[in-house]
Amino acid sequence: MLNKRQKNMIIKIKKAIEESISVFKASNDVTVCLSYLYKSKDLYSELIKPIDNEKILDSIFKGFCVGK
Repeated sequence: MLNKRQKNMIIKIKKAIEESISVFKASNDVTVCLSYLYKSKDLYSELIKPIDNEKILDSIFKGFCVGK
């Protein structure tokens, strides 16, 4: 069963792949097509390996000095 985040990511991946096909058919430009495919790859990576909240918090607060 998919949760809401997974479903939304799959929809975005599908859209990026469809856009890459459409752009390639319209222009035959592989470079532009690849940019859409890289976008779909990045979305897929995010789907299978979501960002760790601890890493986000560490990134935000690493420059702060607490307790002095």
